[in-house]
Amino acid sequence: SNTESGWVATETLAGSRIRTDFKDVPNQIETLTKDFMQDLGLTSLDQALIYSANVENAADYVPTQAGSLVADPGISGRVRGISSGTLTRNFFKISTPTDNFNIERATIASGPNAILFGLGSPAGILDATPARALMRNRYGFELSYDSENSKRCTFDANVMVVPQKLTLRLMGLSRREYTEKMPNLDRDERLYGALTAKPFKST
Repeated sequence: SNTESGWVATETLAGSRIRTDFKDVPNQIETLTKDFMQDLGLTSLDQALIYSANVENAADYVPTQAGSLVADPGISGRVRGISSGTLTRNFFKISTPTDNFNIERATIASGPNAILFGLGSPAGILDATPARALMRNRYGFELSYDSENSKRCTFDANVMVVPQKLTLRLMGLSRREYTEKMPNLDRDERLYGALTAKPFKST
């Protein structure tokens, strides 16, 4: 993700776990970049799924256990009409929903990824790539409201501790989301940190 800009990604790890140009990957893979999701105001991977092919998000399909009306937010997203895709972060399986405040890109790999690489749904995987600490100073702050009185606040602070050798990145989220179904409140507090060290030129 550090080499791309705009809405179009040119490289992926999803095909072979090695950085490969999209033109050389035969798999059905889609990548949604950070710029694309920010420009459309998408705050979660689940929201971004409506802009992908052959994937349904939680508004279309949410599996529940028999006899229960409570859905598991970690398994929404049916791929190719088969079943829910496996949620992953850097291709490691996770069980918590992904928020876009600290990810660089989202990758949707359709098909039996598990056959090649281990655990995973036969339908595919929904992967998120977390943000990395960059070798430059950068700061950001976002505040948003909606018509249901929901509030969302994020910050991003990337600081070079030692120029071109050590950098630290802290990102945070505070969210209060209401819907038209009152009373309804989804509260989220998150803090994320990343560290990049480059003590020698060749590391």
